[in-house]
Amino acid sequence: MLLRVSAPLVIGTLELSQWLPAFLAQYPGIALDLSCDDRLVDLIGGGFDMALRIAGPLADSTLVARELAVTDMVLVASPRYIAQWGLPRHPSDLGRHALIGFAGARALSAWTLTSARGTQVEVIPQGRLRVDAIPGLHAAVLAGQGIAAFTRLTVQDDLLHGRLVRVLPQQHAGRRHYYAVYPHARQLAPKVRALAGFMARHYAALQQLPPVIPET
Repeated sequence: MLLRVSAPLVIGTLELSQWLPAFLAQYPGIALDLSCDDRLVDLIGGGFDMALRIAGPLADSTLVARELAVTDMVLVASPRYIAQWGLPRHPSDLGRHALIGFAGARALSAWTLTSARGTQVEVIPQGRLRVDAIPGLHAAVLAGQGIAAFTRLTVQDDLLHGRLVRVLPQQHAGRRHYYAVYPHARQLAPKVRALAGFMARHYAALQQLPPVIPET
């Protein structure tokens, strides 16, 4: 049975190897047609069974949204970058660093950093480089080009293996929600229920890992 799924590029590229083999092995009767695009698609018009999305809290919709995970946003850089330019100790230090912005939907996303005391600072990453796709942003950070913001789930493996390090871990940079989204139906198709349940278990297991907050 064919399951057509729309997913953001980060799930279909950076996170794919973490979940795809286990899903296909667990459900040999399902053939997966995965369309990776950061644009919001018309599920019904596009013939999709479901979509995976990463966003803030979703507004009311004609679609059903099942929350799969809630994850913190984190600022990260490569050890090479930190060795060359130093580790910021305060948000004000970011003005002296190369900040790589995510220019999704043409708008440059600002970082809102909140201290333990509740003090907020908004940082606009207006560096020499901006990227409109998370995989490209990830590649630039690994290449030592600067500091960028990701969901912790996206970079958790990089943090565990030392390819990236946290920057300003004492600052809260917001959260993102992972959702499975599908059209209203009286009875959810078993193939949709299978992937939604699998992804929920996958992200729950990842979130059981201890947070990684190394500083160099």
